[in-house]
Amino acid sequence: MKFVRIGPDDAALFDAQVKNEYAFVKFYSPGCFHCNEMAAAWDALEMPTKRGDQNRANVFEVHVGAIQNIKSACAKNVGGFPTIMAVRPGGFVMREYFGPRDTKSFLNFIRKTFPRRTMNVGRKTKSRRKTKTKRKMKTKRKTERKANKVVERKKPVYKKRKVASTTKRNIRIKR
Repeated sequence: MKFVRIGPDDAALFDAQVKNEYAFVKFYSPGCFHCNEMAAAWDALEMPTKRGDQNRANVFEVHVGAIQNIKSACAKNVGGFPTIMAVRPGGFVMREYFGPRDTKSFLNFIRKTFPRRTMNVGRKTKSRRKTKTKRKMKTKRKTERKANKVVERKKPVYKKRKVASTTKRNIRIKR
């Protein structure tokens, strides 16, 4: 996870970073009381956690001066400050955050919203080529499972209800 502060002149940097990766973004105004109150909790996201939640998304803090120059769609939805949201690759809003403004709640949101990233960069992976016998066994098991499912599932038998067509309820009186 990268913790990035976007100043009034860094809109292009934000667009480049959000283009390919998930992001947890706070749009703020330095004169806003609410933004200043939660600044300590937001800065605590920079510290690594035991679970490794910092590997799930990049965290951005975007200054109000940069919003008008940002080309990503996420900056178009900012109505007030602070606005906190999860952003998909490409700069599209995934989900807006409306919960409590403390570090623990932010980390829970990150854990629930963003997928876990794998850290296999630079490692050699084993080839996953299957031999013919393994393929045959796999297809044989699939057909057996399908056959068992068909036997286990039986359609329920419904009894047909007899409805008298000339009862008082079924007759409509035309006026």
